[in-house]
Amino acid sequence: MLMNEGNNSWNMFINFIGDVEYLKLTGNYSTTSNGNLLFRQDADNLLSRSETVDEKLKTWNKWHELLMPFTNKFSNNIQLIRKAAIDNGEKDVTEYWEMLSEYQDGYIIAKKKWQEISSLHDKIVNFVKMRLKKKYGNFIEENTLPPHLLGSLQGYDWIPLALDIIPQTSIIYEIRKNLLEKDLVGKNLYISASRLANLTLKHLPEAKFFNESDFQGQCPAKLINLCHKGRMRVSTCSHSSLTNYLSAHKNIAKVLIHQMSEESNPILNFANRYSALEEGVAELFGILSTSNSWLCSLNLLNETNDIEDTRIVLLMITALDVLPRLAYYHSADMWRIDLINNNTLEPKDLINSWWEYRSRYEGITMNSMKLPTFLDDNIIITNRPYLSKFIGIILAFQMYDYLLESTELLFNDIDTIPINHNLIKMIQHGCAENWYEVIKQYLEFYEINVDPLLSYFTPLEQYIDEYKTENDVEVPIEFEKNLEKLEDEFEVNFDNLKTKTTTIKSTTIVNMPNKTIIKPLNVEKDGGHLKELNNLTKIEITSVKPVGNTGIQADSPRTPEKITKPIVNDNGNNINNVNNKVVEEQTVKGTTKAIWAISAILVAIILIIVIALFGRHRCRKAPKNRRYI
Repeated sequence: MLMNEGNNSWNMFINFIGDVEYLKLTGNYSTTSNGNLLFRQDADNLLSRSETVDEKLKTWNKWHELLMPFTNKFSNNIQLIRKAAIDNGEKDVTEYWEMLSEYQDGYIIAKKKWQEISSLHDKIVNFVKMRLKKKYGNFIEENTLPPHLLGSLQGYDWIPLALDIIPQTSIIYEIRKNLLEKDLVGKNLYISASRLANLTLKHLPEAKFFNESDFQGQCPAKLINLCHKGRMRVSTCSHSSLTNYLSAHKNIAKVLIHQMSEESNPILNFANRYSALEEGVAELFGILSTSNSWLCSLNLLNETNDIEDTRIVLLMITALDVLPRLAYYHSADMWRIDLINNNTLEPKDLINSWWEYRSRYEGITMNSMKLPTFLDDNIIITNRPYLSKFIGIILAFQMYDYLLESTELLFNDIDTIPINHNLIKMIQHGCAENWYEVIKQYLEFYEINVDPLLSYFTPLEQYIDEYKTENDVEVPIEFEKNLEKLEDEFEVNFDNLKTKTTTIKSTTIVNMPNKTIIKPLNVEKDGGHLKELNNLTKIEITSVKPVGNTGIQADSPRTPEKITKPIVNDNGNNINNVNNKVVEEQTVKGTTKAIWAISAILVAIILIIVIALFGRHRCRKAPKNRRYI
């Protein structure tokens, strides 16, 4: 039993998290004289676009200043990790987080792995600096990389920089343009990502995932674990971006991990609170989603593109995705461990040391006013470790190497992915047993090894080493402007549709079991051939005919979440129409913007309640005193 002091600490902790998350979901700010209020998603979008340096800095500052009043509360709450460690019989926060991650000596191993990766990371950082200097000139000083010019509020998602960083600009432009024209956003995007999951794992998400998730919310996407029968839902937006494209594939992987584990071990699904295996499989799908073959299968890339140019572009996209996050994850954990061990918890010390660690590990430097950007990070404010995510990225490249035995899938037919029984079994048992023992048993991984990661990026590293600065191409401002015009017209069209018409879907189900399981194919009988499955699950996403090269059909705005041919499960059933019952659509016209605004607030409040409830009632094995993490 916890004493009153513990209950008070718990209540203060939950209130702090709720206040911060509520502000992030509903909080708004203004950088203009007209007082127009913007949300977090608006700030991220602005930072990823071709605005001026001053405008980006103003936006970045305004958002993080909103969270600054919470610094004192964070200083108090981070100390609860030490209390939780003691209450759970661990010597310090390091051993406590290793216990939660079920990875003994995890931080010793993580430090060694980072030392092996850091030289590759440094090359990417220096290449990014060189290319950004081409765009921003003297705003990029020799030893600085300003976070407000990195494309996102946190500064560890560098994917929005792809068009600026990669010299082969036409290929990036082609991918982003086709994402819009093929309408691969929101629900359509998640359905297409589930096809890759079916090809690889012989499973599809259950129909309720698509019917009950929110695909018209805010970004970044949030996965919500319902803590019931392995069910998860996602709340995301219908904004087109490479970041959302990768996130959709990773999130589908996490959904299937829980679903497959529940189907195989419905009672024993309790181990691995922070599982590197789960993170690794999700990251594996991120890697697969950037393969040339998969992008061509979605008609996002042209098969006639130069092979070597395409290889470098796709490697750079993956590098911009994983390497900055590896640095950030390691930096965030080392920072908090040292804060607690050294007892340097004054608010001013917190902020200064935060930027020292980001500079040391990530190469990011803030020369202007230093702000507590860590308050925008849900993992940090909830006192959770990043260890499993750091190890998971490294593990993903080991899985990739194991699955394909080479990186040649970048250019091979996606249908040739072999059925790997051990990979499927590993996922099915990964939540019921210690993740490290599971990868030993099924994949014969006896250590976490960075060699596959380094080998994967070897062609990119050679390209950077041989890159001649005197032949450096200009940053494609015209491409950037054209894409932004397409995106704006797409968003306006979609927003107008939402304002005029609200579609309420009610599904009638007769004799429907509580849980719909999409059964996997009999992998023993199909002999490893995926072409039939590929044809079965292939979907045609509604594409919008371009008008005036805009990619938007002016007289017939896009109906949200509509596809021309629904994805089907392995038995030939419609994944969006369970038992082939008709989905009745009722149209309510004349919905005002005010109602939409109120609805957004209500959704935000519901999400906060869910976060608070499920933060307290975890779905996985928890330590005796779970209250401080």
